[in-house]
Amino acid sequence: MRRLFALLALGLLALLAALVYSAVDNRLSDEDRQYLNKLMADTALAPLPPAADANAELAFVIDAQRAVQQVAPVNRGLPLGQPREPKDLYLARYGLCYDRSRMLEKLLRLNGLE
Repeated sequence: MRRLFALLALGLLALLAALVYSAVDNRLSDEDRQYLNKLMADTALAPLPPAADANAELAFVIDAQRAVQQVAPVNRGLPLGQPREPKDLYLARYGLCYDRSRMLEKLLRLNGLE
């Protein structure tokens, strides 16, 4: 019974370590802000007002998706091993869904959405 408990505890510890190791940092850097603001200017995406209601938030999310797609319309992934930050996608002008989703998530964070 002790051995089973030890194995279970070790398995849970390994799972926790894997989750911590694979966590993605979603904080906005100054460079992220710079390129996200360029994206917003290039696509005429207005910032989300601070006191926006749910309808305004939903409309902003849809417009933000369109803006990211407009900046990176070519469906080709950034090279493996290369960063996938807003600057990289903005300059490359292409990306796959996971490349675009990184930029979209940071764009939504910049505008106060989680």
